[in-house]
Formats: sequence, C-alpha cells, structure tokens
Amino acid sequence: MSDAARAAFVVALVCLLLGSLSAYADFQRRLESEHFAISYTSGNGPDAVGADYALLVQSSLESAYTYYAACGFEMYESCIPVYILATEYGELGAEYNDAAAGGLFPVIEIATPSTMEEALAWSTVATPLERLVESVCAHELFHVIQDVYAVGGLGDVAEVSFVEAHANAMAEFAFPEANDYIDASLELILGPDSVGFFHRTYDAAIFWIHVIDEYGMEALRDVMLASAAYEGRHAVDRAFAGRGLSFFDLWAQFAIALCTGGLRDAELFDAANPFSDAPSFGKMTIADSALLPPPVYHATWIGRPLDVQWGNTTNERQEWPFVPEDVEGSPLRVAHAYGIDVLDFSAGSSDPMQILFSGDDETEFFVAVAVQDTAGWHIEPIDPGVAVLVEGPFDLARVIVTRSEAGTGTYALAVSSP
Repeated sequence: MSDAARAAFVVALVCLLLGSLSAYADFQRRLESEHFAISYTSGNGPDAVGADYALLVQSSLESAYTYYAACGFEMYESCIPVYILATEYGELGAEYNDAAAGGLFPVIEIATPSTMEEALAWSTVATPLERLVESVCAHELFHVIQDVYAVGGLGDVAEVSFVEAHANAMAEFAFPEANDYIDASLELILGPDSVGFFHRTYDAAIFWIHVIDEYGMEALRDVMLASAAYEGRHAVDRAFAGRGLSFFDLWAQFAIALCTGGLRDAELFDAANPFSDAPSFGKMTIADSALLPPPVYHATWIGRPLDVQWGNTTNERQEWPFVPEDVEGSPLRVAHAYGIDVLDFSAGSSDPMQILFSGDDETEFFVAVAVQDTAGWHIEPIDPGVAVLVEGPFDLARVIVTRSEAGTGTYALAVSSP
C-alpha cells in the first residue's frame, strides 16, 4: 500500500471511530433548584434525556414539595439528590435512604421518558406523559416525607397498606389531573374481596383518597402519627378516636361510596376497566348493571321469593385481579377481612321487596341496601335477623356486605314480598 493510500485509510478509520463515538456521546448534567439537585445524562445514548425533561422533573418535584409543605407535613430541609435514569423492570421511580443507620439522606430516582411511555402503553387510564411524570415525582417525594416521620419517630414506614397507598393517594392530591391511581386501584374496584384490605398496597390508595376527601388532610397526618405506636387498623382507630369513629366505620362509609358511584373520579372507573365492553355476569349483560364493583349475585325482582345462598354471576372482570374472587356457584361469603360483596336486584316489578340477612355469628358484618330510583340513591342499614323493606318502584337495589376480621364471613339473604 502506498503512503498516500495508507494515509487515506488512517483518515477514514479515524473518521469512522469519531463518528461512532459521537453517535453515543453522553454527558453528565446537573440541574439544581431550591430543594433538589437533579443529575441526568444528555446526548444521544440510550440513557440520555433532554433538558426539557429534566426541567419537567424539577418543576414537578418543587410543585409537590410546595403542596406537601402547605398541607402541614414535616419536610426534609436539605437538598435531595435526584437521578434520572433507565430503571429496571419498568419501575417508574424509586426512593431510598442512603444514610447510615439512624440517619436520613433520601435519594430519589425518576425513570427516563422511554420507560414512562412504555408504562403508558400498558395503562388503562389515558394520562399524558407530563401528568404521569408529575404524579411519579409526587409519589416518590411523599416517600421522603414518610422517611422523615420514621427517622424522627413520628410514623412507621413498614405498614403495607399505608406506605405505597399513602404515596399514591397524595400524588392524586398534588396533581389531580393525572388520575393514574385508578389504574392501580382497579384491583380493588374489580375485586373488592380478592384480598384483605391490610394486605393491599398501591390499590388501597382509593380508600385513603376517600378518607382525605371526607375528613381533610389532617386525617392522614393523624394516621401517620398514630402508626408510630399502633399497627394497621389500631392506628386508624387511634387517629379517629377523637372524631368518634373507628376504621370499620370509615370502611363502611367507603364501601357505600364505592358501590354507589360516590367516590371522586367514579365516572372514570368503568372507562378504565379493561373489560368494560365485554359481555359478563353470566346471564346478565352490561346493560343490566354496568355499575362497579361487579356483583357476586344478580336477580330480577318480580315479586317472587328468592333464597340467596350462592353466587350466580360469571364475570370476567373479576378474573382480572391477581387474586380472583369466588367463582359462580360458591356459597356466599366475604372471604377476607374488609372485603366487599355486592348483590344486585334489578326491578322487574314495582312491588316492594323485603330483605332478611343472616350471617356467621362469629363475624362482625356491616350490611346495607342502596336503592336507586329517579331521585338518586337511598341507603338503608340492615341488621342481621331484622327484615328491611325496600319500597317500590325502584330501578336497582344493591345489597352491600362487608366485615371485620373474625369469623368465616358466610351469609345468606331471604328476599320476599312483605
């Protein structure tokens, strides 16, 4: 090879190498604000993000910080390091304490836009990327607040149904347009007896959102403070003792609201339901009862006695949660502590209907019938062994059954004309 050819070859090789390097040139950037130091990668490599995305993360975190401080939560006062990176297993964010035992040095991780977009592709809730980023930032920042309470002896971050659920709930209040909590809450909405409440995680946010809507942000602060000394239900009992309420009281209120469309964003639940267009309820159709949660029993009241002892619905919407509920033909029971069963009676007659509830003697039940007519919903509590009269005409009567911890949760209904 001549010297000229050799020189040309070297120049071409250098250009090729430089081109390859520039194709994946990444640079570490840092964006600082009042409460956060955000590190991210710029360039054109697989982990790189644009400055506009880093600014979105920054503004979302600062907005959430301002909101939480205004709500009266104890805040972390020092600058919080934040890393934007490609997370593993599709995780949208993370928060952890990087300090030695007994100290507190919180770190937040936020996923790259590509990971966020992948999550949106699987989501049943139509949420723009910007709104999802805001919600994730608010969620992870609330974990920092939980660490502040835990390290300061003011709260407990080990409660399964508190930690992720409270963070999900607070993200909804910080950025209510995101509504991504609904996607996680579908496991409770579609299968309200699929698992005991105090074993739920992200999906329990829907309950805490309702509690805050009804009793204010101080209610959640009180629960966090009570959790420093009490566990689970007992922490809620303690927090609401001054209001003359127990957790079971709150749960009964929530069960009624859930089953009668009384929760915030209730109109979005069915739209988010992945099976909202599918035939269901065995012999029923969606037109007969599109209300969520789906019932475990359905009948049309035509004035004839009904012996209600077994579930009679086949509803593929109940198969969506990771832990499905009892199948068609199973004896009626609320299988889990603070599970919820719904039994629907559509009106095929204007005659009044009498309902008699009987249940396991060792189980503490809350039972009510929610009657829907042209004026709206009317709620009537049902005591075991005491017949309740549902006056006609009505459109739908929903019997709502829930329970506390003890007993088997088995029950039956006798429906008849008065």
